[in-house]
Amino acid sequence: MPLATTATYSGPNDPCTVDLTAPSVFTGISALYWSQPIYVAKPEDPWTEMVLDPTNGIPPFGLDPSIHHNNPVAGMRVPIEATPALPTYQAEPLTDAHLNIIDETHRYIVEMWRAKRIAPHRIAAFTMVKNDLRGPGVGTGGSRAFGGSAIGGLIRKGELATGIHHALSFCIPRSKQKCCAPVWPATTVDGKAQGTYLGHIPLGQLVALPPVVDLKSLDLSPQGYAIARALQDYGAYDVDSGGAFAIYVEPTAATDLGKAEEDLRRIRPLLRCVTNNRPDFAGGGGPNALRRAPKAPPFTE
Repeated sequence: MPLATTATYSGPNDPCTVDLTAPSVFTGISALYWSQPIYVAKPEDPWTEMVLDPTNGIPPFGLDPSIHHNNPVAGMRVPIEATPALPTYQAEPLTDAHLNIIDETHRYIVEMWRAKRIAPHRIAAFTMVKNDLRGPGVGTGGSRAFGGSAIGGLIRKGELATGIHHALSFCIPRSKQKCCAPVWPATTVDGKAQGTYLGHIPLGQLVALPPVVDLKSLDLSPQGYAIARALQDYGAYDVDSGGAFAIYVEPTAATDLGKAEEDLRRIRPLLRCVTNNRPDFAGGGGPNALRRAPKAPPFTE
């Protein structure tokens, strides 16, 4: 949903703005690491058992592979090269290790958190959610802290060259997250949020570059300009906590970034929190509001 021309923005001294732009927080892009790899299954890919991790995500992961073997919860075709996001569970026991598989009909996606291939045709994960790719992506569950689809807001391969026509997603440290009432479209918060969420940005918060920002005056690279344009026309949603302020790019697009991360460090101080985003006023406007960009077309068969 593009931002409406009636969207309102927080002031520079608003607590949400202060936490969003805090110079003490590093600015980065999660692409090769801590990202959301997506694989599309083909009919000839091997059938793979999907099992829940009985250790509840507490190392050592996969303590007893025989337990996994006896507790399959689902099955689907999975490309043999499908690999969870780096750093892997073996390298970093507390990593997110997200993995997303689109089924061979291109209708559903299975989203996993703390995933690990424990056998050639068996994958275990602490969280496993099936989402309809034609569904809303929010309010129906997902493997991210905000309770929605893990792939919402992800910059895909090619979009930095052709244009990003959707909202982005970002994380920020728990010290800047607001405890403990998420705002739409978020429905949940991180585990152990009480006592670690110490800031003023609620999960689900929409942030954007206000219309008064002249993007052409920022002297951005083509990739940085594409991100800035998306942030001004669509904004970005707070979906998770991390060690920095970071937006999400799928791993296969990491080689497309160019100077985007350097540009984002100059863009971020200009971001503001959108103060009138809600379910009946998405992007700061009602159903008939003027939008900064065209709405997405309807799905076609």
